[in-house]
Amino acid sequence: MRRIIASLMLLMLTLATAGLCAGPVAATDALIPAGLQLTVTMTVSADSTISYSWNSDGALQFVLRDQAMNNLRTGSGTIGSGLYTVDNGGVYTLVWTNLNAGPVEIEYDVEVINLGAGFFDELGDAIILGMLIVLAVIVIIVVVVVLVVVRGKKKEPQAMTGPGAGIVPPMGNNCGVCGTPIDHSMAFCAKCGAKLR
Repeated sequence: MRRIIASLMLLMLTLATAGLCAGPVAATDALIPAGLQLTVTMTVSADSTISYSWNSDGALQFVLRDQAMNNLRTGSGTIGSGLYTVDNGGVYTLVWTNLNAGPVEIEYDVEVINLGAGFFDELGDAIILGMLIVLAVIVIIVVVVVLVVVRGKKKEPQAMTGPGAGIVPPMGNNCGVCGTPIDHSMAFCAKCGAKLR
């Protein structure tokens, strides 16, 4: 029983993780030679959010620019991340510049999060999945409680001790257990097997 419950919980955890973390963005690796830049360009619709992060083995200068080449975000270092919500759709550019004397390795993630109807559809799916998981957990808990209560109510029959233990005295000319007519010379009831003397 414990194995079944553990398997169900593992399955629910796997489904929850898959549903709530669907489509993880894979990191991209690159090598930026000394004095050069790495440029990532993307076309983004209005009301979207650009999510970016990076880590490198040397300090880099970072700039996020809009279609008019205005600097929207800047930074420097070996680690960086941020979110930028786009007001107007268009082409946006992320630039990492290597000002070091040697090449720098960088690992970066860039993702566009669309906050339009698709986002709310995914959010709704995640909420429904979460509710189903909660419901499944409640059902499992109820089943476990019912099994524990049912097993707790089963009691071993108590053995009778002392003289005449296990003997059921007849009630008149009938068995004291099942009521079947008996002969007083019988040691056991012919129907239920109760010990009569």
